[in-house]
Amino acid sequence: AYTLGASARAIEAISAWVSANTAPPDRLLTPWPEAVYLRTGRTGVNYEPPAVGSESPLRGPPGRFTATHVLSDHITVLVSGGPETNAAREIAGVLAACPGSVEPAARPRGSAFPQYYRVTGRRLRCLGRLADADSVR
Repeated sequence: AYTLGASARAIEAISAWVSANTAPPDRLLTPWPEAVYLRTGRTGVNYEPPAVGSESPLRGPPGRFTATHVLSDHITVLVSGGPETNAAREIAGVLAACPGSVEPAARPRGSAFPQYYRVTGRRLRCLGRLADADSVR
């Protein structure tokens, strides 16, 4: 579970990296996209979406949620806030299913998280198949 202090530090770290390493047209898949937007002006989608009823948008094969948003929302940067997050699970799923579709981006020294990835624009067909996947692995 996150505490307010930990969340505030993570938002600050993500916002600083986004400001230094992205351009205005970049679109993010990140935790706390609203806070990151207020600090950077970069738009994005939430990697920790709330469940609607009993259905989580993250249900299904790891990576499907990410692939869907990369393609439909033109996401260019993925941000994982920590090792036990939906984002980490999703990014690992994309890396396993579609190698080369995303690549790690530089991050500040001495910091394991947040982790940043750039969508390469390669392997879009693979991402399309992952986005359409219905079975749970």
